[in-house]
Amino acid sequence: MFSFQRITGYSLLVLLFALLLAGGCAPKDTGLTLRYAPVGRDTGACTAKVGVGQIADNRGGMKAIGDKDQEVRYYPIGPAVTEWVHDALVVEFKARGCDAAGYVEGSPFAGDWVVSGDVLSVYMSQTGMFGTKLHLKMRFVLDRALAGDGGHAFEKIYEGTWERTSLNLSQERSEALFQEALGDLLRDVVPELAAAMR
Repeated sequence: MFSFQRITGYSLLVLLFALLLAGGCAPKDTGLTLRYAPVGRDTGACTAKVGVGQIADNRGGMKAIGDKDQEVRYYPIGPAVTEWVHDALVVEFKARGCDAAGYVEGSPFAGDWVVSGDVLSVYMSQTGMFGTKLHLKMRFVLDRALAGDGGHAFEKIYEGTWERTSLNLSQERSEALFQEALGDLLRDVVPELAAAMR
């Protein structure tokens, strides 16, 4: 014969087990800090004054920058993806010797060139315990600062995929992968933009 206390004890255990199970299976969102460190160096080849204008977010309304097994979603902490790319461009142009700064359309600007663009994809997928893939796709446009003809001096889409095989990539290593990937992409972007300015 069961006592009321025993029934209450079993009920409490079942309730605790159900809560633990629900908490363990519920998707959790995680933040990643997007950082950038310059990869280029000043070779004296860039003498232009460059304004980095708007970098638009054209990722189809997506706010997440990744997921783990399609359960845990990653979101940027701090700057938005577009600010991350914008600020990285300014830093990279400066590292290569250009006189670079942010530029807002309609504001006074005594520079030679304006760079703008679109973020088309920034997404990291982690599958299982070992696979991580980060995909970046961006479009950059170069215009003469005072040209009003609507024609671009340079326009190109840049795209790349970075893969890691690692046992449960940590938050720090995930953030480092984003930094490395953008550095690799801009290692191609900025020299081509600088060459088009000559």
